[in-house]
Amino acid sequence: DGNGTLAGQPGMSLSSDGWAAIVLNRVELDAMSPNESGQVHIQVQAPDRYPGSLFFDVLVWSSAAPEDVSTVSQSVSITPRTGGLLSMDSNGCEGDTQPGESCHVSLRVENTGDVTSSFLLTAVGAEGAGWLSVEVSQDMITLGPGQSMSGVEVSCTISEDTSADLTALVGVQIWLGDWSPDAVQFGVTVDERYEWLLERISSDLSNDNNLTSQWTLTNAGNEPDGLVVNLDVNMVTDFGLQPPPGSSTSTASGNPRSFEVMDVEPGDSVVFSAWMVVPSEAPVETTAVLTVEVRSIRDPDIVFTDRDTASVPATSVPAAEQGGGA
Repeated sequence: DGNGTLAGQPGMSLSSDGWAAIVLNRVELDAMSPNESGQVHIQVQAPDRYPGSLFFDVLVWSSAAPEDVSTVSQSVSITPRTGGLLSMDSNGCEGDTQPGESCHVSLRVENTGDVTSSFLLTAVGAEGAGWLSVEVSQDMITLGPGQSMSGVEVSCTISEDTSADLTALVGVQIWLGDWSPDAVQFGVTVDERYEWLLERISSDLSNDNNLTSQWTLTNAGNEPDGLVVNLDVNMVTDFGLQPPPGSSTSTASGNPRSFEVMDVEPGDSVVFSAWMVVPSEAPVETTAVLTVEVRSIRDPDIVFTDRDTASVPATSVPAAEQGGGA
């Protein structure tokens, strides 16, 4: 055995401490001519453990001269098996991820070998996906035979201003030296983000009683979007919008009260103005109100509403009329 102790008597097979050896084929040794050679096949089965070794002798003799024995010594050692499995416990990247945000995948590493092994974990995004950064929470894991570790997290972060609907594969591998026994892949997709930045400039009432509101909205999202603009006033007077080129209006007249503009690319702006003629007087002193509402087409929850106002004085009454005299 491995300690050099005789473990049994000579025979066609032997077994000791989980080891087994047997002569499978010796037919070529039967009826051999002088100077003829033959082969013998011997099979050795090792126990399911590491380490371990077996030493044994192979004895050969002729039936014509049994006292003349030839001996060959053999040794067998168990070579350790190394291996590992990598699997996903949970995949938080199955849905779309917003630019500037991260999704996370939880992994499990298992040592399927016979010896303690240190596994290196690597994770990388697909070539050309410069908008994606990938990090592993723990890049080196040491496990004994049969041991496993869960909760190894891979974080995938999407850069700001990344276009919508881009997809990249992320590959994660475990390594034992220069050999990778297992790997997993998952995809990361950029979600659509709708956002508008507003710059509004209101003017004072002009000399010709024209109240004007200037609007500039910039698409700060990562996907083309459109706008619906509506105008309302609280008095009977002339009012309207000056829509940007390419927009569609609700009326063929020169004073549209609403318009739509479609497919505004990220980073592009929509510029328009709203105006109303403020009456010079009213039966009683009041306030003229110009109200503009702007709503995103792709995300109707994005709404901008603002008002411009101007005072309208009461109608002057002649002094004679006030006194009621003839």
